[in-house]
Order: sequence, then structure tokens, then C-alpha cells
Amino acid sequence: MDKKQMAAKDQMVARAMRLTGEAARKIESALAMVRALGSTKPSKEQLGQIEQLIGEARAQLREAEAMIDRVAQKTQNHKLLRGLVTGADHRIDEAVKMLRRIAASLS
Repeated sequence: MDKKQMAAKDQMVARAMRLTGEAARKIESALAMVRALGSTKPSKEQLGQIEQLIGEARAQLREAEAMIDRVAQKTQNHKLLRGLVTGADHRIDEAVKMLRRIAASLS
């Protein structure tokens, strides 16, 4: 593998890591918004904001996964990078579950 190929792979991995970090921050923001609701009924605007953050985070994670898969298939780095994305994906699921529980309890 030549230097150009290595540099391109490094850039793609760096981009995937940035996307994963951005997605993680959006997930944390969505979770904070859900927690802040407490026992109050969320407005349609609040629900829309939370759903938008979750949707954006999911899209970023999917893009990061695709990049990681293209760059480092079946290597140790691939497993580590995919683990980060999977962890963030679980946080999205947690945010969605919390949101559904709150919505169900307020119905």
C-alpha cells in the first residue's frame, strides 16, 4: 500500500471518528432533553427536536459505519472502531426507549 492510499485511509478513519463523536454529542443532548422533561408532557416542538437529534445521530453513525467498513475490514482497528459506533448506537436506542416511556406515562 502506498503513501497516498494510507493517507486516504487515515483521512477516512478520522472522518468516521469525527462523525461518531458528533453523533455521540447529539445523543447526549437528546438524552438530556428527555431527562429534563421529567414528568412533564413534552410539547410537539420538544418531541420534534429530540427526534431530529436522534435521526441526525443515526444517519451520522450509519455513515461512519460505512466508512469504517470500507477502510479497515476485519482488522483489529475495524473491531475497535465498530465497537465505538455500536456503543453510540446503543445510546440512541436508550434515548428512544426513554422518550417512549415518558410519552406512554403521560398518555
